[in-house]
Amino acid sequence: MARETSTWWVTFPGLLLCGMGTGSVFAPMSNATMSSVEPRLAGTASGIFNTARQVGGVFGSAATGVLLQARISAGMASSHGNAPVALTNAARETLILPIAVLLLGIVAAAAMHRPVPRRAPAQPDPAGARA
Repeated sequence: MARETSTWWVTFPGLLLCGMGTGSVFAPMSNATMSSVEPRLAGTASGIFNTARQVGGVFGSAATGVLLQARISAGMASSHGNAPVALTNAARETLILPIAVLLLGIVAAAAMHRPVPRRAPAQPDPAGARA
């Protein structure tokens, strides 16, 4: 857990894990999106998918930044101007928001998952057997 006296190595494993997780999610998500549309709609689907991803990232970053700034301001007042303590506490409290959104997204994705229907094996054509 990060403290005001921690070095950057304390946060490095978490940031590395987040980066690997992001890279592991976006490629399959893009593949699933593009494979679920007709080829003639591929350009439109790609544009909508990337726009939604970018807008979601902007809103998520903005919400996290606003919350972080509010928590730093409150922390500076309560810690009597001790910036390292205020920043560390604010960052710890602020990370609850993206984690909660992530968990909500997992629940929503699980609720939207539809199993792919299995196709029945092809039956031999009785008309072709007579010919």
